[in-house]
Amino acid sequence: MIEFFEQYKEKQKKVEEKLREILPDKNTPPKPMYEIMHYVLFNGGKRIRPILTLSVNEILNGDIDLALISGCAVEIVHNSSLIFDDLPSMDNASIRRGKLCVHKVYPEGQVIIVADAMMNFAFEILYSGLIEKDEDLALKMINILAKTIGSQGMVAGQFYDLLESKNFNLSNLRYIHLNKTGKLIETSVLFGVLTSQYNDKILKKFSAYAKIIGLTFQIIDDILDYEGDAERLGKLPGKDKELNKLSFVSYFGLNKAKQIANKLFDNAISLLRSFKGDIEFLEALTTFLFKRNY
Repeated sequence: MIEFFEQYKEKQKKVEEKLREILPDKNTPPKPMYEIMHYVLFNGGKRIRPILTLSVNEILNGDIDLALISGCAVEIVHNSSLIFDDLPSMDNASIRRGKLCVHKVYPEGQVIIVADAMMNFAFEILYSGLIEKDEDLALKMINILAKTIGSQGMVAGQFYDLLESKNFNLSNLRYIHLNKTGKLIETSVLFGVLTSQYNDKILKKFSAYAKIIGLTFQIIDDILDYEGDAERLGKLPGKDKELNKLSFVSYFGLNKAKQIANKLFDNAISLLRSFKGDIEFLEALTTFLFKRNY
């Protein structure tokens, strides 16, 4: 496990360096806008999504540079979505990653505009990073990211999450989790495949794996919101109950939610072990995602 964390930190460092390389300096006009971007992006994120992209890409002997830039594009979208999630009109959070949420530090109107700017910036870097190497791939991945974010993806999940949940059923719950959280994780894995050598069989298997971990990542979040420790989480637990949100814990109960997560974990590992490549790190990463306490 020590070796896993060393490899994780190595990949995390690559992501951090690439993000700092592509993001304009915080003194760039308009200065307050880039200050906010830096506050959001370099505030202690785990970088799980781009690390997934890099890990899948490595298994398939892909182009590491393309994987890195596309993974960073997803990471920027993810951080933008957190800005919206934490707003008073959404989850009304005050702490994120152990620090004040960005809207507690900067004017809320400016923060909302920055979230919009970051979404667009993700497309800019995806296009500029891929277009010279493979124009068709660039356009394909831009289209995938647009659908991932849009009205049938992450935004749809966020919208459903704001609706009154007392009449929701399991289908609604799965829809929220698969879209609000799962879509970006699924796309992270897919980008790792697309920036490598693959066939339809490989793509299909990784897509199935990605859907499982995308759903289960949010189930684990549901569990941690119920029984997690604020210091480890870097945010205050109990928000789902406070906001009367539908979650796997509120729907099934804590023990059943854990059983579901464990079964999904077994399915994800079985899928990974059906690959011929070196899956050791990705298997350890999958275990970390399912067994994490923050």
